[in-house]
Amino acid sequence: MAGPQENLDVAGSPNPSAIENVNTSGAGWAGVALILGVVLVVAGGAWYAVHMARQVLVVVNDAYAVEWTTTFIIEHMKANNNQGPRGWEDLKDEHDRLGSADNYPCPWEKLQTRVVVDWNADPVELAKADIRADPPFRVIRIVDGSKHQWKGMEPNRMNLEYLLESSKVEPAENQLPDHP
Repeated sequence: MAGPQENLDVAGSPNPSAIENVNTSGAGWAGVALILGVVLVVAGGAWYAVHMARQVLVVVNDAYAVEWTTTFIIEHMKANNNQGPRGWEDLKDEHDRLGSADNYPCPWEKLQTRVVVDWNADPVELAKADIRADPPFRVIRIVDGSKHQWKGMEPNRMNLEYLLESSKVEPAENQLPDHP
């Protein structure tokens, strides 16, 4: 085996016989590129999995939170001659009555941090909203403004539909279209 000095000729230039042992085909770089590619794919896949898991948990919890809040508000109005609640404390009875804490994917305290309710909204005024608007008003919403909800369960529309049904007086502009 030749030492470092043996790879040089008398003038100090590389010995041609030593040069032919150098791998110039690029096969070494291909291996590095392959490993780098695999690492990037695995890291990207891991990031995507974590991102999607977080999204699913946030979206599902938000959808349940606005659905339950809307249900509590409607149940409160049913029990109180269509008077709207004035704060979370007004909804606690409905929360406790409708099931155990194990039934709720969002605990009572957490629910209050996920959902914003306009406690000053007047149900009589809300019942006058145009049902064709989507949503007809924004009294119940997710804290960050996102619109995570179950299909057909937009909270403000559910509230309006209850108010129209309970009043039995629907202005002409709020008539739902007849379906054949």
